[in-house]
Amino acid sequence: MLQEQEDWKNISNNFTSELQRQWDDWGFDYESCKEWIDIGLKPEDFHFAFWIRDIMNCSAEDVLNHGDLVELRKIYQEYQQAEKDKQELNEMVEKLLNQVQVPPKP
Repeated sequence: MLQEQEDWKNISNNFTSELQRQWDDWGFDYESCKEWIDIGLKPEDFHFAFWIRDIMNCSAEDVLNHGDLVELRKIYQEYQQAEKDKQELNEMVEKLLNQVQVPPKP
């Protein structure tokens, strides 16, 4: 474990065992994480990297050669807000449905 943590610190001194676990949990190994950090992401950007890779279907190389991290981050933040809004709306609808008493069918 200590050797693994030292390796990840070679990517960035800001790596902690928790951040390493997060990258691993989101499906990134040492090499793929290093690719994302090398193009400008930070160790805490594991979910952003996941979103680019799995939602936007782009690789780190695609972003490096054709992307704009500033623009992608803006779109990502809009995506996060839309997901939050959708969740809040679903919770509100659920609450309202629980308040409505529908009489049983005869």
